Amino acid sequence: MVAVPSRFTFQWDEQVINTVVRGQNGIAGREVRRRGELIKARAQELVGVDTGRLRASIFVRNFTILGNPAVVIGFGTRYGQFHHNGTGLWGPFHRRITPKVASALVFKPKGSSRTVFAASVRGSKPNPFLKDAIVAGAD
Repeated sequence: MVAVPSRFTFQWDEQVINTVVRGQNGIAGREVRRRGELIKARAQELVGVDTGRLRASIFVRNFTILGNPAVVIGFGTRYGQFHHNGTGLWGPFHRRITPKVASALVFKPKGSSRTVFAASVRGSKPNPFLKDAIVAGAD
């Protein structure tokens, strides 16, 4: 017959538990990262594509807030904010885009060889691809 101890003593190491549960590679950290990657993938589907540079620049980075794992999802281009938030009439100032120094804006529309001179333009509508992608991280 095998003797079975009748009493067990456990000593919890809170630092180890926090690392296993809340660390970047712990249970919660891996889940936060997984959801961040889902949001990133959905944002890459929703973003408008011209050259693909904005889509390729979308990233997920790990960090910690008060000991809890978190992620930040963003993009690495200067023009990404204009694509996301809109410009001109749809932007933060809600007014047409006008030249600051010259008498007219000069540009070539995409796919055209023609040069356009305009006193003002309406701007571009927002495509809030990051905001819209957040629902992909919810289960």
